[in-house]
Amino acid sequence: FRLFGTYSSINLLKSDECRSRFLKIIEPEYKAGTLKKYSAGISHYRNYLISENIIAANTVHNFVRNKYDAVRAKYQKSKTSFFMEVESKFYNYLTVEREYSDSEVRKNIASYQRFSAHIIENGLSSFADVVGSHILQFRALKTTYKTDWNKLRVLLRFLYREGYISENFSGAIILNKKNRLRRKKYLSEIEIEKILGSIVRSSSTEVRTYSMFLLMARMGLRPSETIRVRLNDIDWVNGKILIRGKGNRLDWLPFSTEVAEAIIDYLKVSKRSSSDFLFLQERPPYNPIRNTIFLSTALKLAYQQTKINPPTDNIRLNVFRHSFATRLVNSEGQNFLTAQMFLRHSSPGMTLHYAKYHASKLRLFEMDWPELSQ
Repeated sequence: FRLFGTYSSINLLKSDECRSRFLKIIEPEYKAGTLKKYSAGISHYRNYLISENIIAANTVHNFVRNKYDAVRAKYQKSKTSFFMEVESKFYNYLTVEREYSDSEVRKNIASYQRFSAHIIENGLSSFADVVGSHILQFRALKTTYKTDWNKLRVLLRFLYREGYISENFSGAIILNKKNRLRRKKYLSEIEIEKILGSIVRSSSTEVRTYSMFLLMARMGLRPSETIRVRLNDIDWVNGKILIRGKGNRLDWLPFSTEVAEAIIDYLKVSKRSSSDFLFLQERPPYNPIRNTIFLSTALKLAYQQTKINPPTDNIRLNVFRHSFATRLVNSEGQNFLTAQMFLRHSSPGMTLHYAKYHASKLRLFEMDWPELSQ
C-alpha cells in the first residue's frame, strides 16, 4: 500500500521505476542478502494481474518467466485429484508430524510439485511405478534445485510410509552438505530456568503456558505432543504420561513431582468443557488447542524479559526439547540406548545428532553389549 498508494495507475507495475522504488522502500526492513527473494514478489504479483486480465501483458521490457516457476505452473495445469490428495497429506505430515516452519513447508511443497511435474511428464499417473531411473533423471534436470534433491529424501520416506511406493528409495539419496558441527540450537540449563521463572502465573493463561513449557523442558515433549495430551493419558498412581508422538507412536514416560504439581495447578484454575484434552482454549466453548502460536508469542516475550538471545533467528518452541536432549545425551555416564528410548527416536542416528553440538562428544556412547560365552 505504501508503494501503490503513490501511483495513479497500477499499470506502472510494468516499469523499472516501480521495481526500483519497491526495493528502496523495503531495503531497511530486511537483512543483508535476503532482499533479492523478497523483491521477486513484485514480479509474481504482476503475473497474477496479467492472468486476471487486470493489466495488459505487453511490457516495456520482455519478461522472462523463472524456469522453476514454469515447472510448477505445468504441475498446476496437469495435476490430478490423486496428486492433490497426496500433496494435502504431505502438507499435514510436514506441519503436524515433522513440525516444520512455514518457510520450510513451502519449500518442501514446491519440491514436491516439481518432482510431481517430472513424474507426470514421464507418463505416470501415480507414484506406484516410480523407479530409480526417474529419480536420477530428476536430479539431472536443469529445473531441479540443489535443495530439491535434499528434500526429496523426506518426500520418498513419506511416500513409502503411506504405501504410495513399494520400495524406500530415500536411503539412496546422498545429501549435498558437508560434515560439520551443528549450529547451536539449545539453551543452557540456567537459561531454561530463567525462561520458566519469567512466567508470572497470575492468570489461568499464564498457568497453562507455564505447565506446557514445563512438560517440554522437563520431559522433552514436542509442541505437537504437548497439545495432544489427554486427561486419561495421565497415570497418577504410577506417575506416567502416555505420549502421542510422531507416526501415531505411543510411549509412556515418567513425570516428576514438579510436573505433576504444575498440571494440578492448571486444572484448578482452568475452565473446562466435556473435552478430554488436558490443555484447552481460554474462551468458550473451551475447545482443544489446535496450534501453538500463543506459546511462541509467550516464548518471545520471555526472551525479551530475561534478555536471553534465542539460539536461532526464528522463535522455535523445539528449543526446549533440543536443550533437554542435548543435556541428556551429553551427560557423563549416560547410556546411549537409554537416551534414545527416552527421546523416542526411531533410529540411533537421530539421537547422535545431539552429540554433534560438542566436538568432544563426537563418538558413539558406551552401549551395553551381551557378554560372549567362553
